[in-house]
Amino acid sequence: MTHKVYADSLRQIADFFEAHPEVKLPPPEFKFYQTSNSGEVAAFAKAFGSCTKRYEGDFFYLTKKFGALTVEVIERRQKICVKKVVGHKTVIVERPIAFETFSEEQEIVEWECQDASLLKTKDLEEPASSTLTPKLDA
Repeated sequence: MTHKVYADSLRQIADFFEAHPEVKLPPPEFKFYQTSNSGEVAAFAKAFGSCTKRYEGDFFYLTKKFGALTVEVIERRQKICVKKVVGHKTVIVERPIAFETFSEEQEIVEWECQDASLLKTKDLEEPASSTLTPKLDA
């Protein structure tokens, strides 16, 4: 996909939400996860100009506000930073050693959607119906 096609698609989404105020808005952020390399993160940082960076646990966040929306680039800290061991500490760790095995009764369900008026469109005279039966592992 080209940058132009992507931008045009975003404009179509914006037009959709502007024309349909009855539709709930999605969260006000675009998140880009796991770039291919640190060069891509640097390209975002350069293009953003003024932006916010933060570190939380194993992740690095680069954030830029555009009006009421936010674009956030999220990458593993190890791709952006160099890990430097500066010491060691002893901590108490709790790990489960054994698990209890027991049987329990679970529902077996089927979904019947015969009167789904939301599924009616101009092309469908009757609403679509479907039945879903999940497979349960014994």
